[in-house]
Amino acid sequence: FGISTSEASHISIDCAWEVGGSIFEDGSVTGDCCNELVSVGKTYHDLFFNSALAFKSNADKSEALAKSAQLWNRCVGIAVSRTSSIPIPTSKASKSKTMDECKKQISIKCAREVGETIFKGGSVADGCCYELVSVGKICHDLFFNSALESTPNVDKSRALAKSTQVWNRCVKIIISPISSISETEN
Repeated sequence: FGISTSEASHISIDCAWEVGGSIFEDGSVTGDCCNELVSVGKTYHDLFFNSALAFKSNADKSEALAKSAQLWNRCVGIAVSRTSSIPIPTSKASKSKTMDECKKQISIKCAREVGETIFKGGSVADGCCYELVSVGKICHDLFFNSALESTPNVDKSRALAKSTQVWNRCVKIIISPISSISETEN
């Protein structure tokens, strides 16, 4: 599907084929692949889609775009509904590298807004929700765990519940406009 080696390293090659097959060949995507896709975020999904589309010159672009949006929404729903969270890297070096990559993909303003909402109250603006879900669940969990470690005297269970609440609300905000657009087009 025309993906580069660096792009393919973000998700397994099998999952990349599932995603491409689902968008361009009416294939299906497993729940595990959906978790992989959502964990790398919407930005990567869009990059993958555009890269694959460049190699599919005979594809109906508007149909492929609609299928790509439907796939993303379906995968977000699957990833969010699973009771176990996406695994966070365990080694210190792996966490550090992943955290550095995550930080590059979200604005300081948005990261601060999410942190303040979780630990002090308030809410995350819709635009920031788009940024947060775009970086993926792994990044959200890494940001949360890092903030939790450096925030003494906090009710950890309450903060975890608020973190989950913020993530779920942001996912709903992202899915909502896309779903209503595709419903009016059908």
